[in-house]
Amino acid sequence: MVRTPTALILPLVLTLAACATPREACIASAEAPLREVTRDIAQTERALDRGYRLVRVRDIRLALTRCVTRNRDGERVSYPCQRPTTVTRSEPVGIDYSEERARLKRLRAEQTRLLPQVERGIRQCQISYPPQG
Repeated sequence: MVRTPTALILPLVLTLAACATPREACIASAEAPLREVTRDIAQTERALDRGYRLVRVRDIRLALTRCVTRNRDGERVSYPCQRPTTVTRSEPVGIDYSEERARLKRLRAEQTRLLPQVERGIRQCQISYPPQG
């Protein structure tokens, strides 16, 4: 399964949340902790399958671009120049299998603990925001 970086998804989710009804927004908020733990479980399982975890690393590089200045006559002049830019990449990092298995066990316990809490939150949202229709 291909994962889309969170930085790309977050603006989309926020845009969609702005269009959500109060009931939908409430339910999404109630489900958020469970979604996060479920995502972490999937990432940990993939790390165990692969034998490494992908870590996001930011690099600063010089990018060739066009700069603009004014000459002595006040005319705008464009010239090639380099500017620093931040590039994010994924880098594989070896894992400690026993540590990852312990993490997976903790995450699954957290998921089990969260289920009733999320269900209560959803029921409360359904009571607070009855269907319009």
